[in-house]
Amino acid sequence: MKFRLIAPLGLLALLCLNPLHAADKDALHAGYLCQQHALRQVKTLGNARSAAPVATPATDPRWQGMADVWVANGRISMQTHFGGAAKEPAYACTVQKTSNGRWTLLDLQWPQGQP
Repeated sequence: MKFRLIAPLGLLALLCLNPLHAADKDALHAGYLCQQHALRQVKTLGNARSAAPVATPATDPRWQGMADVWVANGRISMQTHFGGAAKEPAYACTVQKTSNGRWTLLDLQWPQGQP
């Protein structure tokens, strides 16, 4: 019982001693927001699931000159009809962190077509 309380406190202390850099936090936020935008667009019978996407600073010429633009690539596990095979469509999402700390969706693409 003591271990259950000590382990989360130890993890919290470790995180406080080794805080994430601002770029790491932005990458996590960008990945999460892209994942949420992609999940909202799919039509599925059950719960769609997605592993944490990987977000990196954008290098696409379309976003050149824009500050804090991030690209996240991920996949969503889903089933579209009863008895049908599970699908894992890929998505590529671009978001920008604005000067007031909010995030804006710039682009969301489904390379194999939207599910």
